[in-house]
Amino acid sequence: MSRTIGIYIETFFWSRHSLAGYPVQRATSTPVTSACFVMSLLIGGCTGAPQLASPWTSSGIQVDGSDVDWSHRRYVLEAVPLTLSVANDAEFFYLCAVTTDRGLQMRILGSGMELWVDPKGGTRTYFGVRVPPIDGQQFRRESGFEGGTLGGNRRGAGVGAGVQPAVSDSHLTAAFGELVGRRDIYILDSTEDEGDRIMPVRDDLVQVQLSYERGRLVYEARVPLHHFGHPSFELRAGERPVGVALRVPVPEMPLGGQFAGEQPVPGRDGGGLDRRGGGGVGGVGDFSGDRRGRASGRARPRRVPTEPLEQWIRIQLSAGGA
Repeated sequence: MSRTIGIYIETFFWSRHSLAGYPVQRATSTPVTSACFVMSLLIGGCTGAPQLASPWTSSGIQVDGSDVDWSHRRYVLEAVPLTLSVANDAEFFYLCAVTTDRGLQMRILGSGMELWVDPKGGTRTYFGVRVPPIDGQQFRRESGFEGGTLGGNRRGAGVGAGVQPAVSDSHLTAAFGELVGRRDIYILDSTEDEGDRIMPVRDDLVQVQLSYERGRLVYEARVPLHHFGHPSFELRAGERPVGVALRVPVPEMPLGGQFAGEQPVPGRDGGGLDRRGGGGVGGVGDFSGDRRGRASGRARPRRVPTEPLEQWIRIQLSAGGA
């Protein structure tokens, strides 16, 4: 049986909400109109994935890493500071995700980010698009974190050997600069696939763009409803839902390294998207900065991610213009 979980349609008027020590931006609710299309997010009884409806867009959406085209089309899960938006027209499915959480942002820097589509509405990683991570070694050299951690201090320990201050906002902005603009992306057919590298131009069917400014990371993507390359698929509007996932892989090498002899914490990935691929989104932990996602200026232990972060959502595409 499906159950409704708390969700709010984002407006430009935010209220602050504290959950388990994490201040979370919680959108105020607003009446649903033709412009604000979905009232609630459902957890499907069979897959555990949230389900929402995609609105029809008659003018298309320019995939440029900006979220200005997504006004009144944003969903906020109550537990985390993450907004998610979807839309479609006769040719494309569009997605926009925005986060201000420092922990999740650092994980994306070190691991990259993937968008997955299951045409049958399940949780199979059938067609994927990967934005690769930045050069971690270069980041550590330029930010002064060679051999240290991105942030965190063991109780009673000062900033010393193997422990470095939290990464500065200026270095973080520069690091995200590597992910912004026209760059290579990879088309995947499994999570183990190295992928086919492409550099999308304006008219390419698959597009992914990111932007980072004033602490906001915006991820924007589009995929065709009919893909004739490998792997091929067809997304049918107005029929069964489509499975869509955002996935952040395990980093090959953490951006900030780890303490000498420190072992990963089993089953604890530091938070972010639900690693189980279910309906919830977990908390965010020790990547950088304090618990509010701000740089603290001091160090503390950093949990090493041992599992990917993965959030599946079932999308009902609109056939409004068909």
